[in-house]
Amino acid sequence: MFRIASDNQGPEIDEISDYQNVRWVSPVEVAWRLFAFPLYGIYPLVLQLQVNFPNFQTIQFEDDADLNDIMQIERFKRTMLTELSSTNFMDKEAKKLNLL
Repeated sequence: MFRIASDNQGPEIDEISDYQNVRWVSPVEVAWRLFAFPLYGIYPLVLQLQVNFPNFQTIQFEDDADLNDIMQIERFKRTMLTELSSTNFMDKEAKKLNLL
């Protein structure tokens, strides 16, 4: 899909809307979805976890956000590694999965 426009005319181009309007699902993808085959996978089945010092984890926030409010949000204090450790500590059945 393409669009031709001169410099002095035309509305702004909305690339996201254009992408969504022209998305095409092939017959092969339809068959895979109907039969519930996996469309992606992670190999090997290992996930790299970010290791941080306490209270130095990476977070994302809007430019105009108040930093004092952000520091009070509980979910920013947790990471995948800390949650994995706390799950293994609290749930004795989780240890059977050999997550750590």
